[in-house]
Amino acid sequence: MQEEVKWNDRMNIGVESIDKAHKRLFSIMRKLQISMSGDEDGRKRVCIEGIKYFKSYALKHFAEEEEYMQSIDYDGYEIHRRLHENLKNTTLPALERDLELSDYSVEACRHFQGIMLSWLRGHIMIEDRAIVGKADGKWTHTPDKEEVAELEKAIIRVMQESFRLAMWIVSDHYAGEEFGPAVCYRMNCRLGEGQKAKIFLVFEERLALHIVSGALNARFKKVDKIVNNTIKRLCQHTVKRMEACCGLIKVESVEKENILTGDQLSKDFELGYPQYGLLFDSRQGYFGFCIKKSRAQTKA
Repeated sequence: MQEEVKWNDRMNIGVESIDKAHKRLFSIMRKLQISMSGDEDGRKRVCIEGIKYFKSYALKHFAEEEEYMQSIDYDGYEIHRRLHENLKNTTLPALERDLELSDYSVEACRHFQGIMLSWLRGHIMIEDRAIVGKADGKWTHTPDKEEVAELEKAIIRVMQESFRLAMWIVSDHYAGEEFGPAVCYRMNCRLGEGQKAKIFLVFEERLALHIVSGALNARFKKVDKIVNNTIKRLCQHTVKRMEACCGLIKVESVEKENILTGDQLSKDFELGYPQYGLLFDSRQGYFGFCIKKSRAQTKA
C-alpha cells in the first residue's frame, strides 16, 4: 500500500509563490492517489486528466521558479535548471509512455505517483530549500552529456545481451527515488587511479524475480535468500560486462558487496547524490544504475 500523500510545512522555503505552487502539486498528487480506489473506467479517466494537469502545472511552476532564481542571481541555477529539464524532457515522457502502453494500468499509475512524489519531496526539501540557503544542494556534479549517453548506451546493450531486456531511459538524474519494492546491490570498489567509489544496481522486485527466474530456469514469486544471492552474482557479471563497453567503469579492486534494503539505499544517498544516476524502464520493471565517487582521490 502506498504512503498517503500529505503536505508537510517543513517543505516551505519561505517564498510565497513557490510554496503555493508546491502545495498545489501535492494536492494534485493527493487527488490522483484517491482516484486509484475507484472503478476501472473512472480511475482511468481521472488519471488521464489528473496527470495531464499535473504536467501542465509543473512545467508552469518550473518556469516561474527559474525566473525567481535568476532574479536573485542564485549560484546553483544551472544545475537546478537541468534537474527541471530532465524531469520535463525525459522522466515525464517515459512515464507517460508507460501509462499509455499499459492503458493506464494500476501498476503504471502507481509508478507515476511513486516516482513523482519521491522526486517532489527530495527536490523541494533539498534543491529548492537550497535556493534560500536552508539546505545545501546535493547535485554538485553535472555530468558531461556525452558521458551520460555512453553510460546509457552501455547499460541498454548489456541488459539486452545478458537478460534479453529492452530498456528505455526514465531519468539521467536518478537519486534513489522510490518506484516500489526493490532489490538493491552495492559494490564498494576502487576505480581507475585508485579512486574510491560505490556502484549501485537497483531492480524493481518484479524485475529481479523475472531475471532470477530466467537465470535459474525456475519460477520465483517472492524475494528470498536465493534471489538475493543470485542477483548479487548477476550484478558482478553485469559490472564486468559494462567495463568492456564503457570507459567510466574500470574497476581495479572490489572491497565489499552488499544487498541493501530500500531504506539502506536511501540513507546512503542522504549522505550525497551519485555523480551518475540513471533510471530505466522495461516491460518487466524498473532498473537503476548509479556511480557514486568519493570526493577525494586516493592511490590504491
